[in-house]
Amino acid sequence: MMNRAGALAALLIIVTSAGAQPIKPPGSVSLTDFGAIAGGQALTTAAFEKAIAACSDSGGGTVYVPPGKYLTGTIVLKSHVTLNLANGATILGSQKGEDYLTVDDVWTVGAKIRAPLIYAEGAQDIAITGKGTIDGQGASWWAPILAAKARRARTSPPLEESQPGPQPTTRDLSGGNDRPQLIRFVLGAARFGTVHANPHLEDALVLPDGRLGIVDFGATRALAPARVDDGAAAVDALVARDGEAFGAALQRLGWLPAEHGPAALDLALHALAEHAEPGPSRLDSDAVCAARDRALARPDDLAALLVAGTLPPTDLWPARGVGQLFAVIARLGATGDWIALTRAALRDGWN
Repeated sequence: MMNRAGALAALLIIVTSAGAQPIKPPGSVSLTDFGAIAGGQALTTAAFEKAIAACSDSGGGTVYVPPGKYLTGTIVLKSHVTLNLANGATILGSQKGEDYLTVDDVWTVGAKIRAPLIYAEGAQDIAITGKGTIDGQGASWWAPILAAKARRARTSPPLEESQPGPQPTTRDLSGGNDRPQLIRFVLGAARFGTVHANPHLEDALVLPDGRLGIVDFGATRALAPARVDDGAAAVDALVARDGEAFGAALQRLGWLPAEHGPAALDLALHALAEHAEPGPSRLDSDAVCAARDRALARPDDLAALLVAGTLPPTDLWPARGVGQLFAVIARLGATGDWIALTRAALRDGWN
């Protein structure tokens, strides 16, 4: 049985542990040393920028966010920098659109979007750690989107009868209502080993301005980055109408012997038609059926390629992802430069 002294010692340890303050990681810099004021009222974007720059300039490090609430716009992480949130620390996303950066939209060539709350592009060796909280305060941003989705569910005609609005190539960000994402690391997701392969129609909607929004891309799987480069080479060869390069890329992927490259390219261009040309084209159910019919109109060519080709097991998941993604887009109907978007996706990843 524990004696009185032992019991008091145990109680002292428990009380001391319960009241212990979070410990700043050794060698880290504190956000408050760069002017950040906790409380959730004063904007601390500049403090985050200065702290991250200080770490980056010294070759990398950790930015420590102590307990408290810190209101901020876009936080841009840089290579070899870790953001460590102490227990009790909360990053609050600003509810003002003007507090976020404007960046390129990888889905629409030439368009701009509101940058997310936490963002990195072309960076490596970055991380967010700790027991703190990231609160994007998304309710005010999501309300109009969810309302639009509910209206569509109540009033939209059947898909084959619907006529989506025009697809803009630029977006008006002046009103401040374009919702930023919570976190966006534009690292080339597929090239860096991740592929999304489970989008569903119920997780997609046409936004009021005509853009297509996908709320959830679903599950992910690991993918060898070198295969993404070979896939991008195949797309580049298709754009260049280079049958030999097309065949070489397909052979590296293990899909088809190189000598079948010119025939495969010719059939692909025939089936894709306007979707293989630069510039915008309409992708909907009719377009998919037309591409299928054009391919089936050349049964001998199609059969020869099917007999010669194969799909390695490692590519079953990404093939499913590509097929399901374009099926979702086609069911809703959208206009875009699909070749440019495909090349951008392989180069920059989803965001």
